Amino acid sequence: MATQINIRLDDQTVAALDEMAAREGATRAEIVRLAVLRLLRAAERAAIASAYREAYEDHPETVGEMRRAQRSAGRLTAEEAWERWW
Repeated sequence: MATQINIRLDDQTVAALDEMAAREGATRAEIVRLAVLRLLRAAERAAIASAYREAYEDHPETVGEMRRAQRSAGRLTAEEAWERWW
């Protein structure tokens, strides 16, 4: 289901919107809908990043965990069959 909403824009914004719509071969509504979706996605990504940062700050890796990760990475790269590219 879709819900129609009404918004008010100043003349300069409407003119810019019309120019963009003409360039993109889209309607005003399509351009506005896309802008709103991008804004919502950006807000969602920012919220996820913020939650990740907070969780990391509350529970950062210990020195032991970092050492184990480095050893694992070292073993994985040592076991890799590297191809000469030169």
